[in-house]
Amino acid sequence: MYFRLARNRSAYDGSSFSATMFHRLSFQFLCGAGCLLVLAVLGLPLEAHQIPSLSVEALFSKDRTYLVRINVDPRLFLSAQPSSLPPVPVQWFQDQSDAEKKKTFETAAAYLKKALQLKFSTGLVPLPPSVFQPMDGATNQPMAESTQEVHLLAEARGKAPEGATTFEALLSQDAGVSMILLSSFEGEMEKRPNVVFPGENSRPFPLRFVAETPSAPVISPVEPEPRGSGFSLLALGLGALLLVLLFVGFLTRRSRRGSL
Repeated sequence: MYFRLARNRSAYDGSSFSATMFHRLSFQFLCGAGCLLVLAVLGLPLEAHQIPSLSVEALFSKDRTYLVRINVDPRLFLSAQPSSLPPVPVQWFQDQSDAEKKKTFETAAAYLKKALQLKFSTGLVPLPPSVFQPMDGATNQPMAESTQEVHLLAEARGKAPEGATTFEALLSQDAGVSMILLSSFEGEMEKRPNVVFPGENSRPFPLRFVAETPSAPVISPVEPEPRGSGFSLLALGLGALLLVLLFVGFLTRRSRRGSL
C-alpha cells in the first residue's frame, strides 16, 4: 500500500524502522488483497491501479515539539474521485515551471488543511504550514532517474499546547480517502498503526511531556546602608545641639555678670 514512507524514513532523517515494524505494516497489503478478492467474488470491475490513501507519521519529542510527515498522492487534490485516476507520472511534476510547482504545493496545502486536523487533550489545533518536496511514489525516496510515479512529502512542524496529555488526528468527511497513522514519542513507535476513515478520528496517543516549572522572579538585592552612617548623623546632630546649649549658657552667664 502507500505506507512505505515509514520504511524509508531514513532517506529524510537518517533513522529507520525495525523489522518488527515491517511486519506490523504488512496488514495493509493483506487488507488490500482482501478487498480485491471481495470485489472479484462479487463480480465488480477491478481497477488496474492502487487506491490512494493518506499516510501520516506524527513524531513527538519531550520538549513538546512535533513533526507531522504526510505522504500526499497528487490524485487526492487533482480529482474529487482520486481512485478514478491512474498513478501520477513523474513528468507531470517535472514539466511544471517554478510558478506551477508553487501552485501545486499551495493546492496540496489547501487539501491537507481541509482534510486533516490535530486534536490534543486541550483542544483542536490546525495543521501547521507544511513544507513540500517531491519524491518517488513507489519507493518514497527522493526522485531519481528511474522514478516513474510522483508523490509529495509534506512536513509540518509545531509545538503541542501546554498541558496536553494525548494526541489524535481527525480526518474530515471531505478527505475522500482513508488515512494510515503512526505516532511516536521520543522515537518509541506505537504498537499498531491507526486506520482512520473519513469523518473519524484516530485513537488517543499518550504524550509524556516534561513538566515545565515556572522560573522564579528575579529579586534585586538590596544593599545595606554602610555601618555607622546613621550613628554619624546622630552624633553630628547631638554635637551641634550641645554647642548651641553651651553658647546659650555662656550668653546667660555674661548677662548676669553685666547686671551685677
